[in-house]
Amino acid sequence: LPSALGNTKGRRIMITGQDIADLRNLRKIKTHQAAEAAGVSRMTYENWEKNVGEPNVTQFLKLCMLFLIDISDLMEEMKRRK
Repeated sequence: LPSALGNTKGRRIMITGQDIADLRNLRKIKTHQAAEAAGVSRMTYENWEKNVGEPNVTQFLKLCMLFLIDISDLMEEMKRRK
């Protein structure tokens, strides 16, 4: 895993660009729609999917809402992957 996502009270959320792309594709959401929901440019969003940069916690939470993913469920899944 190339990097971690955000930092809140010392806890880091690990997610890959492929995870983000898979969630977007699962929901049939276009990159520009995901970028708009996260409040970033399409290029920035596409870079996240390529593991170039990453969303901050606020942007990540917006993506979770867009993808209809509960943050605690996602964190549990990331723990299982370790």
